[in-house]
Amino acid sequence: MAKIEPIIEISELKFNKLDRLYRKESETVYVVYDELMDEFYVKVVPPDDLVSVYYVDENFAFLVIPETAEVVGIMLSDFEQKVLPQKEDLWEYWKNEKCATLFSEYQKISRKQKHEKKLKVTLKRTSDRNITEWLTPIEELIHC
Repeated sequence: MAKIEPIIEISELKFNKLDRLYRKESETVYVVYDELMDEFYVKVVPPDDLVSVYYVDENFAFLVIPETAEVVGIMLSDFEQKVLPQKEDLWEYWKNEKCATLFSEYQKISRKQKHEKKLKVTLKRTSDRNITEWLTPIEELIHC
């Protein structure tokens, strides 16, 4: 894949809403898996809200509201081919529970619990992060 130069720098992105997801304060999350494209999406805004894709690397992208530069979700490419095999237990659960079918349409997941541990997304803004670090909250969403 050819390197795509970003229109804005990653430092210009705002992570307020996505930070809420990682702190488990987002009350509603929308999750979908596109089997044809092998892409998994997590959004903290309704599915119909238009977003731009900001690629961090070939398998990971932020979903961004273009007008505000607010990150409102993430996209994982090659989800079954490359991402899930990195987490063997999640991969087995995904296959056994037929999650590809379950998440073939947007699922609205309500989460109202709050956790004391706060994972600061601002620490994860660089592309040198291992993709499995981004899977922790996604793993919890899939197991819901």
